[in-house]
Amino acid sequence: MKSIVLLSTLILSFFAIAQTPDTGRRLLDGVSYTQDDAGLRAALTSLGTAGGEIDIPGSLVLSSQTNITTSIRIKCLGGPGYNVLNYTPSTGTALNVSSSGASFIIEGCLVKTTSASSSTGMQLNFCQECVIKDTHVNGFTGGIRLTGDGVSNHSAGVRLDNVLIDGFCGTGSYGLSIDHTRDMTLDHSRIYTTMDCTTALDVILDQGAEGLWLGHFTMEQGLHAMVVQAKNLGGSYDPAPAALWCDDCSFDSTPGGDALLFDTSLGTANVKFRCSQCWARRAGIKVDGTVATSTASGVKQLGGQNIYWLGGTIEANAFYGFWMQASTGADYELAGARVASNNQACSSCANSAPGIAFNPGLTNIRVEGNYSGNDPDEPGGSQYYGLYCGAGQCITIGNDFSSNISGAITGGGSETGVVYAGALSTSGSSSDNVTITGVRASSHCTLSPTNASAAANLSASYISAKTTNQVTVNHSAIGGMTYDISCSSN
Repeated sequence: MKSIVLLSTLILSFFAIAQTPDTGRRLLDGVSYTQDDAGLRAALTSLGTAGGEIDIPGSLVLSSQTNITTSIRIKCLGGPGYNVLNYTPSTGTALNVSSSGASFIIEGCLVKTTSASSSTGMQLNFCQECVIKDTHVNGFTGGIRLTGDGVSNHSAGVRLDNVLIDGFCGTGSYGLSIDHTRDMTLDHSRIYTTMDCTTALDVILDQGAEGLWLGHFTMEQGLHAMVVQAKNLGGSYDPAPAALWCDDCSFDSTPGGDALLFDTSLGTANVKFRCSQCWARRAGIKVDGTVATSTASGVKQLGGQNIYWLGGTIEANAFYGFWMQASTGADYELAGARVASNNQACSSCANSAPGIAFNPGLTNIRVEGNYSGNDPDEPGGSQYYGLYCGAGQCITIGNDFSSNISGAITGGGSETGVVYAGALSTSGSSSDNVTITGVRASSHCTLSPTNASAAANLSASYISAKTTNQVTVNHSAIGGMTYDISCSSN
């Protein structure tokens, strides 16, 4: 019998737009509707085209793909630690939503499989105002896929909140794949491949993924934590991914490759990517600290433009930290980030790997207020330079590149607003060399006395030479005079 479902104020607020129409409710009580996929399909049939809510009080086995074509809300009453929807086939999709623009909500369920040779947990096709909340998807070759109808329509208004996707690995496998979907909010969710997996992709953003916000989102292990690409998944009728925002996102510990990759298939697409207070760490490194992929960088761009990384940390990656590698493109910014102890794979070779790199051909580049160097609190790093700026096309302001093996900047360019400091206590000879990492021949340096003897002999003391990481001071042959030395980077 149809009845009105009263929702709490909190749930009403969350589902203000996406809630299922209050047209019906079915309970898989084991009597009217059996607690298996037959009961689930019978409940769907009973609700008809008007849709409604299906409540699941316990676990059930899904022995075949369940197709959902109307506005449906599935609620597991015990939560994901209790309600298990166990999908047994090795192919197909456990829950396939083809609603032609209708809505879908699932809440509090564990959707899992132990026979996932090529199966998918959930696929939402042309779904409008759909919600996956407090749900765990485990063991599938493909965890969750959001897509359009394959012809001209796209999904929109999709929300993931407190979702866990894990237990997958293998070439072609993924946690979350998004194409032809607009206006998405993905919040407080986690995606993990199996430990030390080098082949699976945590998140794929492909054709038509547009207007995406990720917040407090963790992607860990696998080949890439996230890959942004334009390979026409789901059809070629939408443009490349664009308008992508990440706040407090973690691209972490991907032994198979780069943690965050902008694929070459993007070409010069204007991806409009913004990452604020994000984390890209230990790309190419296994859990035990050994190197699996020596060429893996924290953030790598082979295609796409208009990419901004603001604040956060990029550290302890096998190769470069932040590498914009394409030969053409514009509008890149790295600001306020900690880029530390990268080039973990090459501690004994002089490959000159920097923490930050922009290849020749890229334009409108700004590097401001970053630290890029080797940090003793993160051992094993072998950054040779703070920044590689191909052809010197970068605007660099207020960065600290003082703790690298070979120097501050290579490839051209100059730094504004950075001061490197050192101190000298004179020997009894008439000159002394002072090591100050970051200093170059083009640096401008000043000498300031810090004791009475140095002040009395200041007129005979001067900086006579500057070279990479070294300043020479000529002075009277008096020992024990102390000076502070300050040098700009150019």
